[in-house]
Amino acid sequence: MNIMRISSRRNTSIVEAVKLLNDTAYRKQLGKIAAEGTKLFYDALTSGADIDTIIATEHLETELSGVDVNRLIIVPDNLFSSISTQKSPQGLLFFCNRPDTTAGVERGNYIVLDGVQDPGNVGTIIRSAAAFDIKGVILCGPCADPYGPKAVRASMGAVFRIPIFFLDVDELCQLCNDIEIPLYSTCTSKDATDIRNLNTRPVAVVIGSEGQGVSREISERSIGTVTIPMAGGTESLNAAVAASILMWEIAGKRGAI
Repeated sequence: MNIMRISSRRNTSIVEAVKLLNDTAYRKQLGKIAAEGTKLFYDALTSGADIDTIIATEHLETELSGVDVNRLIIVPDNLFSSISTQKSPQGLLFFCNRPDTTAGVERGNYIVLDGVQDPGNVGTIIRSAAAFDIKGVILCGPCADPYGPKAVRASMGAVFRIPIFFLDVDELCQLCNDIEIPLYSTCTSKDATDIRNLNTRPVAVVIGSEGQGVSREISERSIGTVTIPMAGGTESLNAAVAASILMWEIAGKRGAI
């Protein structure tokens, strides 16, 4: 392992780290996951994530010196605080290589996110998907990056344990055909099927964006619509809450829990 000691914020390694933490397009270009915090780090390590670089404060050097990574960068506390994404930094951030999810897609339940733009919601949905034995999370449209620090933190490390797919609508429909599962969209219409009465399984269920719901393109290509019954006066649920309820229902119906 290459151990570096850096004290300047202008160092190229620190400049790159700041860009990876804050620039979604750059993370995607380099195929990286950006995360911060000691618990997330050990979750990633336990899950077999391909950790490339660690940046940590000096008090963690001895603890991390035996970890198998390409680079361990040791920085003073004040430099770490200046690049951290957290209000109370834990002294450790790290970057992983994104996993390859292009092969070996299994038949099972999937949750599809259609333009869910809040990273906290995306991460929370991934966390629930892992808890409810969902086979994978599929992102369509302009979703928040599940591999950015906010989403990774909200997922509580689940991004390292569950497959995440980035598909357009045609690819989504093709995947559903290939593994022989129906695609349902969520909506608030009274004509939609109560999720408790959906007997089809396994299934892929689409959660729409926080403001617009499921896009017309996906809705028109879905086999049907499902809804979560709510008490009068409640128009909708938070995307992560709705997704968690839906996943509980579809997982329970096939005896996954």
